[in-house]
Amino acid sequence: WASGVEALCANQIGFGVTGEVEVVVLTFGRDGQDLDDAVTSSRPARRALSSGADLKPAWANGAKVLVPGMGPGVAAEARVHLEPRHVVVFACDVAEVLDALTSLPSRGRPRLKPVGGFA
Repeated sequence: WASGVEALCANQIGFGVTGEVEVVVLTFGRDGQDLDDAVTSSRPARRALSSGADLKPAWANGAKVLVPGMGPGVAAEARVHLEPRHVVVFACDVAEVLDALTSLPSRGRPRLKPVGGFA
């Protein structure tokens, strides 16, 4: 399982915010309240909130942004059009976000998608 997740994560869009910090955009097959609830209750989301982050800023078009201090300029510079099925997260926090999704029933759990279909 872990190697499969690592392979999918390796195919996600990545860009740096500052220096050595890598940020990735995770793309899920669907969005909805279940995805929002699981992601916003994850450990990375709680850490971002404690740093003053807005987890669903207006400029992100419904995407969950778990990177404190990230603004619309970074996404625009990376040429990333965010949508509700996206989660912007530090690369080192990907496993914790995916782990938060395991609380959802398997049948309805949003699945991480390869980046090939990313628009």
